[in-house]
Amino acid sequence: MIQSKKLILSLSLFIFLVIPALFIFVVKQGEFSKWNHTWPGEEAIESHEALYLGYTLHWDGITTPTIHHISFIKKDGLMLGTDDQQLTIIPYMETGELITGAIDEEYAISEGFTDFYVPVNDYRMEESELRLILKVQFKDFNHDHDIHQILIEYETLGLKQEQYIDFEGFVKKEDE
Repeated sequence: MIQSKKLILSLSLFIFLVIPALFIFVVKQGEFSKWNHTWPGEEAIESHEALYLGYTLHWDGITTPTIHHISFIKKDGLMLGTDDQQLTIIPYMETGELITGAIDEEYAISEGFTDFYVPVNDYRMEESELRLILKVQFKDFNHDHDIHQILIEYETLGLKQEQYIDFEGFVKKEDE
């Protein structure tokens, strides 16, 4: 009788402690990495025209996440707001066969690139690699307010998470 109570207690502890801990461990194992960087030319920045810039992100995890939101952190540590006076960024995911590098808005529309751009909000990844497209509008751009990090808010198996990814900015430094 005592043996069966010990067995039941041990199984209960296993079920209520080990399995949830293992679940959280598995879910938190994934992370994003940026595999490339696209630099717009200085002329494109100074033209103040909207550009589409493509970046490849890789997800390394057991399950694929749902991306809820992507935000941008400037060099000064502040989050880029929708009313920013120097820079506007709208993120999309590229779902087609065309691969965006750095193209202006007119070309992207006329060649059908934008037909394959979908909003980021609640984007369910189906593969481990994705193409992040940033529609960037340089207004009165100050190089000191360039983008320093990307914040990805996502969910895996019902657990909300976030990850900061270093971002080299839009202005290529002399030594790169």
